Amino acid sequence: MLINKYKNTYNLNSIILNFSILFLILITSVYTFKIYFNSISISSYAYNELFINYQFGFIRRGLLGQAFIFLNTNIDIEPILFFTSVFFILYVLQIILFLKIFKNFFISNFVLLILLFSPVFILFNIYDPNIYYVKDIFIKVSILFHAFVFIEKKKNGNYSDYLKSLKFLIIPIIIVVSLIHEYQFFFVGVHFLISLGFCNSKKNFIYLLKIYSIILIPFILVIIFIGNESQYYEL
Repeated sequence: MLINKYKNTYNLNSIILNFSILFLILITSVYTFKIYFNSISISSYAYNELFINYQFGFIRRGLLGQAFIFLNTNIDIEPILFFTSVFFILYVLQIILFLKIFKNFFISNFVLLILLFSPVFILFNIYDPNIYYVKDIFIKVSILFHAFVFIEKKKNGNYSDYLKSLKFLIIPIIIVVSLIHEYQFFFVGVHFLISLGFCNSKKNFIYLLKIYSIILIPFILVIIFIGNESQYYEL
């Protein structure tokens, strides 16, 4: 009897979780569609900032704009299509990663649903479409992805495998995001705290410091070549 009750509860939770994912993705898709076709009036500041690039030299926040220029030159992709697609993928990843990470931490589906549909969490960009193109989403997804990788590796207790993922996947992602939005540097501490979950000795702690030290390179570059962003919007 208890087993059947547990199965029914598990099935209900699974249904609620899957429905929530689909519903959130649907809402994000509808708003993305409306933004793409200018059905929703939004501030042009965040969108215009996406065009910052390296045509006139290295500058902070220029990597995404440079990626667009490369694709626009080679396959003639439209800017609205490129940027909207990138941000849509990121918002969907944020939904999926958030639920996969936190689904087991809530004793009540009611609490989980409140957080999911709160205007200050996952749906912030829906309640305020003006921030749809704000680059902060890159930082959020990088942290969530790191947490997801950590949890999966922690389940197996495979520290060496996690270190490989950290060196060849997480750190490169942090560096790339730093070149898209320099605010990533302020959240390196969050990534390091996640990594400390596997740290059980002074030797491991020092090794983590060495791995993370490579992030100083893009940090120094951004400080030196901070530049004047208003000069880097040209295509």
